[in-house]
Amino acid sequence: MRHTRSRLAIAAVLSASAVLVAGCTVIPDAKPTPPSAWTQAATPIWRNHEALMSVPRVTGDTVLAYVSDGDGGEAVVAWDAATGVERWRHAAVPGEQAPGVRHRIPLLDDAGTTYTAFLAPLPDDWNENWGSLQVVDVVTGEPRRDAVRFLYGTRPEVCGDTFCLSALFDGETQLHARQYALDDGTIEDARRSDDDPAPYLDGGWFLGDYVSVKGASGKQMLRYGTDGRIRWERPYTDVFGAAATTEGGWMWDDGHLDLPVIGLGGPARQARGDTYTVDVAGSRLVGLDRATGKTVWSIPGAGQCEVTQAYVRDDGTLVACRVNSGTAQWPTTDKKLSRLRFTDFDMDLIGVDAKTGTIRWTVPLGADPRNFVSLAGPSLYSGGDPVAWIDDRATAIDPKTGATTPFPKDATLLCVDEATDIDLISVYGDADTGEFAYPAADRLYPCRSDGTRLDDGAISYGTLEAAGYDTSQPVALNLSTGSAVFAARPGG
Repeated sequence: MRHTRSRLAIAAVLSASAVLVAGCTVIPDAKPTPPSAWTQAATPIWRNHEALMSVPRVTGDTVLAYVSDGDGGEAVVAWDAATGVERWRHAAVPGEQAPGVRHRIPLLDDAGTTYTAFLAPLPDDWNENWGSLQVVDVVTGEPRRDAVRFLYGTRPEVCGDTFCLSALFDGETQLHARQYALDDGTIEDARRSDDDPAPYLDGGWFLGDYVSVKGASGKQMLRYGTDGRIRWERPYTDVFGAAATTEGGWMWDDGHLDLPVIGLGGPARQARGDTYTVDVAGSRLVGLDRATGKTVWSIPGAGQCEVTQAYVRDDGTLVACRVNSGTAQWPTTDKKLSRLRFTDFDMDLIGVDAKTGTIRWTVPLGADPRNFVSLAGPSLYSGGDPVAWIDDRATAIDPKTGATTPFPKDATLLCVDEATDIDLISVYGDADTGEFAYPAADRLYPCRSDGTRLDDGAISYGTLEAAGYDTSQPVALNLSTGSAVFAARPGG
């Protein structure tokens, strides 16, 4: 199951760092947690204290993650899931991706072998902003073929049956959507499948699979390009409002060709004296006609928050937060937003028909800003059904109907610890050090349904299943006390 934190879009609005959450995945319904799982203790079979840049992923008998080396560099590392023995470690670079985008390990199966892909540094410090695309066997770390060298681009992701990235080669001046050819190890123009159009970018940068933006803030044009042509373009502010800019963060899901192009945008923070202010009700969730760019549906105040995942579910529902009112403020000197304050805040959780924009159900969440962003207090970690604080109680919400089910008062859940950043040498780096702050992987801790922190010994298989993990296989967590791997649930 894919675990996606929505903190990205919220942090972007509050900190004005751009973020991409491009959707090409459908989230299945979560399975109910059996009562016996809550009392079945889950004990780690091994731990380590690596500084993770990505959520650890388990595939077969291997655990993988991006890690920081503590000196501005990073690597992709693989461990044996049963013993914790390190199998291999390859140096990596963060690439051209906007710094607010979390690192993620892509996995692809081909002919019985699972591969991952990443950007590796070039030898002899040729240019720290350029790299090579490496595709390696997750078990052995051996490359599938020779690396594709001398490219400048984003970290690779899975698209269809291969890996994709936005990249340019030496001598080129524009980033293009590219895909890795598994048969011969070359790079070609990207195409999601033989029947899908190829993405096209004419300057600017991609926000999704096909959607891009060009121009300076305030004059940005939103565009949609396929098969060598820009099909339509509109002023960004016409779509999202007069104050909207990509500096306020964004989310796009334009990979479902049977649905409108779905996007989220809004205003960036504004400095007023020594205080930053954000109108948190100023975002807008839209569905645009794929052929013309005209607005099919639009929901003011709607967007992503701590409670939601930015993907369309298998019944066509997109779960979103709708902020009815509120502003967020913090001192301009408060880099970690530790003094973040909300005023006149009120929010609902809504289930939106992704095709028509019809709101299928509404759950009032009230004035509790923890449901909006974890910076306001403990947030609950869930990779399955939405989980929110309702009347100070952790409550599961059915994404099909909006029905609410409080967790048992004595249930142990997973909460998200305070966010941390790690400095990496980057294309966006400081002129003196070459480093820029990137978000580290979420660190989790066990908690009661009222948010009370517990020690790691309180974690049960119910805890893991409530967080959306498949306990029929090993589970890897990045805990506040260090990363830990739990064995598959006995008899599960």
